[in-house]
Amino acid sequence: MISVAICTYNGEKYIIEQLESIYRQTVMPDEIVICDDCSDDRTVELAERSLKASGISYKINVNPVRMKVWKNFSQCIHMCSGTIIFSCDQDDVWKENKIEVFLKCFKDEKCVLAYSDADIIDSEGRKIADSLWEIHGLSGKPDIQKYKLNILRSMFMAGCNMAFTKKFYDDISPVPQYFIHDGWLAVCAPLFGNIMFINDKLMHYRRHGLNASELYIIDKNKQSVKRSCRGCILEMRNTPWAVWFNCPSHFYRANKVFLERMGKKMSDEYCGFVTDSIMYFNNIRLASSKGAVSRLMMLFIELINKRYGKFRGGKELLLKDFLYLLIHDKEPVDDGFIW
Repeated sequence: MISVAICTYNGEKYIIEQLESIYRQTVMPDEIVICDDCSDDRTVELAERSLKASGISYKINVNPVRMKVWKNFSQCIHMCSGTIIFSCDQDDVWKENKIEVFLKCFKDEKCVLAYSDADIIDSEGRKIADSLWEIHGLSGKPDIQKYKLNILRSMFMAGCNMAFTKKFYDDISPVPQYFIHDGWLAVCAPLFGNIMFINDKLMHYRRHGLNASELYIIDKNKQSVKRSCRGCILEMRNTPWAVWFNCPSHFYRANKVFLERMGKKMSDEYCGFVTDSIMYFNNIRLASSKGAVSRLMMLFIELINKRYGKFRGGKELLLKDFLYLLIHDKEPVDDGFIW
């Protein structure tokens, strides 16, 4: 049985286009579950009218109070009856063969999560980038070891591009507070089974300025950065360094929670790797609150012990980070971003 889990909030502009793209699938879902987070527009009315006409089994839950994205998606997934669940945003557009292609991955009994590429469109449906994977360092055929590194330093894997088994989700529930469901699924998946990467663009991923997640897009001539987002969870390579330095507290706490919750399922090597990430992000967040000399010394130490190279980048980023820490005011240590 296939379930589609959709969280909505003031999505009247796009929800019908998204639902209609699901109705056009070559393999139809068995149910669609919507959890609305107190929309004050016509999102629920429009969605219910459309779903009634579709003939697909559906559930609509309207929250009595705002739950925000973390709790709302967790609730929505728990309401799903399917053995395979597709996480779905309210404002994207699926290509007609998305479900069909994803289901082939789950013929492998060890597959717990499948993840596809997408192109990126703006509020009016115009393409603004060719590949979400390229933006987040997953271009080509993703290597699982590189993937495990990337997820520790970016926390990014778009839920709208993934499907997963309900059993896997139940095994890792509840989702901790420093993660949204997609990041938690992504970081835990290698510990529970296989991840299948689908190197096809199976949806149009929409960025319109009011998304609940963060995305930076570098244009092809590297002359400008287009920002259409809110929040703090960023991919390292394509992130302006001045913005990235606001995030180590979050990565430190998220990876610490990951180790505490899932450490018993990690190999000794991977446990050490996660521990290194925690030490690195903790040292950087503490250094950010100190004077210029102390901050630069910490950066040098992290470079020497090779954690900088693992969790941040190469010489070009080192120079930018050096200049940033040299001239930027020190910042108080915070608790990270809680969804």
